[in-house]
Amino acid sequence: MKNEIINKLLGEEIIQSRVMSFYIDGEMVNEILCLYVNIRGSEWFSITVSDGIAEIEELNSEPKLNPSCQQGSNFEYVVKSIDLNGRIKDIKEYLWDGQWDECAGLFFELYEGIGFSFVEENNYARIILGVDERLQSGYLLKSVR
Repeated sequence: MKNEIINKLLGEEIIQSRVMSFYIDGEMVNEILCLYVNIRGSEWFSITVSDGIAEIEELNSEPKLNPSCQQGSNFEYVVKSIDLNGRIKDIKEYLWDGQWDECAGLFFELYEGIGFSFVEENNYARIILGVDERLQSGYLLKSVR
């Protein structure tokens, strides 16, 4: 992950958050493919975890809301709002045995509250309030700075 992107997020308030889901023939296949967070009202970031790598990227535009599937569409990506906010104190990676290329997700430590984890397990991402207790054994929680 690029330090410049991490530095843009640290100390900032998450104003809005959204997730992208994937549907085939109107049936949800994957509830969370991507997490989006908005800071300062105009800056959006996408957060993904896949194949042992966590990525945070700055977006050029806002991910548009489309909270429901369209009739007759075979494949669809749905973006909907979720209630996830707070001021980011630190971002930490869940690293298997401390290896940088074996990341299972990220923990967002917040100044207020307990923070949240965005983790992948068996090719499916999920959001958990607090530290993911299931990843405490075998994983090192390490700051991305």
